[in-house]
Amino acid sequence: MRKDTRDLPLCKMVYDGVYERTIVLDGKQVPTKEYDHWHHMQTRCKEPYWKSRPSYWGYSMSDYFSDYNNFAAWCKQQPFNTEVGFTLEKDIINVASGTKVYSEETCVFVPAQLNSFLTTKRKNVKVFTGVSFQKACGKYIVSCSQLNGKNKTLARVHCPIEGYQIYRQEKVRLAKLFSEQHGDKLDKRVMDILSNFSDYIDLFTVNPNNKE
Repeated sequence: MRKDTRDLPLCKMVYDGVYERTIVLDGKQVPTKEYDHWHHMQTRCKEPYWKSRPSYWGYSMSDYFSDYNNFAAWCKQQPFNTEVGFTLEKDIINVASGTKVYSEETCVFVPAQLNSFLTTKRKNVKVFTGVSFQKACGKYIVSCSQLNGKNKTLARVHCPIEGYQIYRQEKVRLAKLFSEQHGDKLDKRVMDILSNFSDYIDLFTVNPNNKE
């Protein structure tokens, strides 16, 4: 299992304009936090990744970000880059704006809790996110992960569309609550998205490649 990015060491400048990619830690060679972020962005911008995750098809990195040293220097200038519990969010602004470029304009550091909140398992969803059919009761179970990370059952319904509307309403409520609780540590663009999440939620929860 890949080491949590939040636990990785920050890079240092080796000499003018050149930053560490890996360091020796406890006798092992490990990537720096910045290099790990950059490496995974690169992975998402290549065809092999797109084949397994079609929603990322066509993603790319800006010319500036394509150079690791530029990316590392950018990270050093960002608010909350060194804040404990924060991680690089690469998708929220891209998804909300419809763009597919990782760049200095679309990447921000946010609380890891927000990253988890926005991450939904869309790939294998057969009906609607947050809705699953339970044979035992013959109904659709509606559930939504709360801000504390615990899953909460919201309702049992006969119609999956009704279930998704219940899930959707709860997710929008939680997004607004998160923005109110963490507004002083969120980029304005992220705040705007969370405060108006009803306008964006389907982009994060509905799998565009699911034809069923």
